[in-house]
Amino acid sequence: METSTVIFIAAAIIGLIVVLARRSKKADAEQTGKFWRDIDALNNEATEKNRRAWFPIFEALPVLDATTSEYIHLPIYDSLDDRMHLPCAHHSYEHRFSDHGVGFRDRDDIREMLLNFSTSTSQGRPENDSTALVDGGDHFYLLRADSLKESGSYVFRIVRTGQDEYHVWSWRAGMRPSAADLDPPFLIGDILKDPNRWLRRMEYTKQEFREHHSLYDYDSCQHRGSH
Repeated sequence: METSTVIFIAAAIIGLIVVLARRSKKADAEQTGKFWRDIDALNNEATEKNRRAWFPIFEALPVLDATTSEYIHLPIYDSLDDRMHLPCAHHSYEHRFSDHGVGFRDRDDIREMLLNFSTSTSQGRPENDSTALVDGGDHFYLLRADSLKESGSYVFRIVRTGQDEYHVWSWRAGMRPSAADLDPPFLIGDILKDPNRWLRRMEYTKQEFREHHSLYDYDSCQHRGSH
């Protein structure tokens, strides 16, 4: 076989390989693009489902008296610093303002919180969500976990205290094994399956604080005379 013929055949083979490789890359790119579009669609669907469920809870909140509500005048244990904290002892209470996300916030702020928390990354599987809303009737909780497999979450409790005023208090729950008797560990997935589990947990911790910690007593609240 002549050298020119060999060169021609080799060039043809190389050209065919290049064409097939380009087609393969294009097919892979299209497949990858479709995969992420499908994921986005699932997340968008889950997000819309969350918002349809969550916003009516927000809209239905009754107005509570900020000077007497137990959600503002009873202490909460924070597992981050292993301490009890009184919302009404925070400097935002007396001056009715918000500082670093806690204190009194307006309606638009709470709507923004809901929009952020309701954005799903579960890929169509609710058990994979890292956020949850728990309806407490006259208040609600927003929970956000850093991990689906590790105990605990950040907690935000929202109480309506006026026509355009809401009180927000945040803490970390279930993250300190040494405080498991007062602040039991939990997984966000269990709360997603049964939101009432969180309400039962809150009632349990309230009783534990009352029975074993003098800090729970109303004497620790400077506004006892208002009750």
